[in-house]
Amino acid sequence: MASIVPNRLLACFLAFLALSALASAYDDEEYRRVNTLVRHIEPSKFKETVQTGHHLVFFGSNYCIHCRAYVSDFLEQHCLFLLSPTHLRLDTQRFTPAWLEAQKRSDELNRGFHLGKVECTGRAENEDLCVDEAVTSYPTVKLYVDGEFKEEYNGPRDIDSVNQYVDEKTLKIGRDLPDLASFASLGVSESSKTVPNEEGAVVHLTDKTHAEMTGSGEPWLIMHHAPWCGHCKNLKPEFDQLAKDVKGQLNIGAVDCTVEKEICRKYRVRGYPTILYVEEPAAAVEYRGPRSAKALRDFASGLQSKPDFEDITAAQIPSLLTAYENAFYFVYDPRYITQSSSNTFRNVARPLRHEAKFFAVPDFIDAANGSPSARALLTLPETQKEPALVAVRDQGTLHATYPLAISDDASAVTEMTAFIRKNNVPRIQELNSESQGKILTSKGLVVIAITNPEKAEVHNATLHNLRATAIQWEASHASGKSHSAVKKPEDGVFFTWLDGLKWQEYVGDAYNIYPRVLPRILIADPKDDKYYEYDLAGTLIEPTAKVMVQTLADVAAGKPVKPSYTGGVVGRFRRGISNGTATVFSFIRGNFMYLSCFFGVAALAVLYSKKGKAAPKAVVKTDPKAQ
Repeated sequence: MASIVPNRLLACFLAFLALSALASAYDDEEYRRVNTLVRHIEPSKFKETVQTGHHLVFFGSNYCIHCRAYVSDFLEQHCLFLLSPTHLRLDTQRFTPAWLEAQKRSDELNRGFHLGKVECTGRAENEDLCVDEAVTSYPTVKLYVDGEFKEEYNGPRDIDSVNQYVDEKTLKIGRDLPDLASFASLGVSESSKTVPNEEGAVVHLTDKTHAEMTGSGEPWLIMHHAPWCGHCKNLKPEFDQLAKDVKGQLNIGAVDCTVEKEICRKYRVRGYPTILYVEEPAAAVEYRGPRSAKALRDFASGLQSKPDFEDITAAQIPSLLTAYENAFYFVYDPRYITQSSSNTFRNVARPLRHEAKFFAVPDFIDAANGSPSARALLTLPETQKEPALVAVRDQGTLHATYPLAISDDASAVTEMTAFIRKNNVPRIQELNSESQGKILTSKGLVVIAITNPEKAEVHNATLHNLRATAIQWEASHASGKSHSAVKKPEDGVFFTWLDGLKWQEYVGDAYNIYPRVLPRILIADPKDDKYYEYDLAGTLIEPTAKVMVQTLADVAAGKPVKPSYTGGVVGRFRRGISNGTATVFSFIRGNFMYLSCFFGVAALAVLYSKKGKAAPKAVVKTDPKAQ
């Protein structure tokens, strides 16, 4: 045992000498590079520099290995008993690089806390200053407030520890900082942007140019047309005039759908002209108003002028939770928010502001006044200082927090956009002229609650049960209890409600349902133009969560629930032939009476025409969905 200790002492001593030499040679170049980026305080200007404000000063030496070099794990684990912490304080990280990172963060926060370094060796005036400031070892870190020394920092010399110390000191001065109440006061760095529509002319977009020109995030109003379309020809002069009117304000484009088929397929263009407001990465907004230059300009201006987000206080959160089906809250502490995180939020919120509701709420102000903090109201950790994006769904009943740090790189914008899209799907949507295009062209099932909003109590109860159905269905689907008919994300189930009073003509024609029998529940299968109004037992689907969930599961599983068709017997025959799911014989057996009447009427028509009389006009049955 006695021989082990001397051997260990010798090994540690030799390792210390060797590693010190290696560290010095290895770190010289890197240290010089980093040290030039650190903010240095000249001795002649030291008093003037620290005279006003809060200053954390790092006193170091170019010859101090603890100011710049790594210490071997071997030394740390096996040789610390040789070294007195008072005379030789070892760190496992370089202190100067850690200091540089803390300095950058403090500068970006821009909240009145400054970091600087003083070199204590090399010149007499440097050495004299360090002697005057009672610096006896390196590195030494001291805090000065308005020119007066307050305390020495003796914590660990890693980046997290230094940042934590800076945050704690910033917390004490935060209440004296101006303009903390508004996110807008934080400012946004202006990036170089091109002027839109510099020529005041319509730009003809192609498959090769469309993605590049619209992918920058600038707004575009684009007409999708065909050369033979008369309405498109009539619109062209108005579009040309519009391009001149909004020169320098809005890009105006045109796409020939007979040539650029991929673009028109992407935006689901089904008629001409189709006018879309495009601001990537947000979903395009279709214009359906009068086709005049003025009306088009007003439409685009209204979308452009919509604010990216709304500034609120924590006191407003409880009422807003119940006012919106879904909303996103950017919670920040003005003392710690960085320019990069604020820019990222704005860059994400701006293109998505037409499809999502954004709020920016400062956490520090309300907490200082003694009212509940925004973090507490939105179930965030009270100790979290960095800004957070919280998605609130189902009128405040569900919360989801963006799981990553909010940085300003391109991947952060992409990931945050995906997070917003994922959490912005409302449990239940109103089926109207704007949403029907997306809902009634989906591949999945659609649960429709047809109600009369004038009967508020019954209407609200029905929507409450529909929301409960949606929650139960999503929970069972997420837990793996999925159904064979719903296998892909794009085949998901929509839960929607329809104003049966406002759209009573459509509801009556399509489903033979009238206001006096509301509310009614339907499960529609748009891709096959059919719907279910009865459960497996053959009774009308009750507007209760239990019955709706069970019937939806039966339909999704392919159980023999009796369907109805919005297209009538002709539509059934067309679908059977196009889908290849019905043979001629099965169709004849299922529709024998209809066919007998049809051929009987046809035979009479032929006989009547042979007598020289005009044949009766064919009755064209209009698909109510087309209306």
